[in-house]
Amino acid sequence: DAVNTLYAKKVLNGKSEGVFAPADNVLREEFAKMVMSAVKFATIAGEIQFDDVSEDDWYYDCVTQAYLCGVIKGESKTSFGSGKKITRQDMAEDEDGILSLDALVKKGVVSEENSTVLEYKDAEEISDYAQNAVSVLTSLKILTGNDDNSFSPHGIATRAEAAQMIYKALNYIAE
Repeated sequence: DAVNTLYAKKVLNGKSEGVFAPADNVLREEFAKMVMSAVKFATIAGEIQFDDVSEDDWYYDCVTQAYLCGVIKGESKTSFGSGKKITRQDMAEDEDGILSLDALVKKGVVSEENSTVLEYKDAEEISDYAQNAVSVLTSLKILTGNDDNSFSPHGIATRAEAAQMIYKALNYIAE
């Protein structure tokens, strides 16, 4: 349901015609595109100065708008981190200022105060910078753990996991 709904809403695309590739890893720019396609913001005029994002890249407009809206910061003032895989904890909150919680807070649909005690068996492995975001998104049931009650914060996110998270966020927004 998540993949088909997000595809119909043009939030995500397949890897090729008729192929979603749910087990493939998600890159930072792919996840930024998914979030920005799902959580709509007004277009802001401006430019970015990331050396690894050029106007010829398919994700240029998305990364530019995400930066201008304050949803991402980048790895540094000159690097977005293009081509790097995103971890499960970084889908919630990246050390470099990306993505899901920031987008939902800036959209005005959640507060960073909605946190809960994390009961994942590997909760202590969640990096300090991501603790609050994982907690808030878990309390809203946007993020969930694995079947064994682990979160696997440093595991690389799959396209299926990213789709499920964004689908739940859109359902939360619609409530």
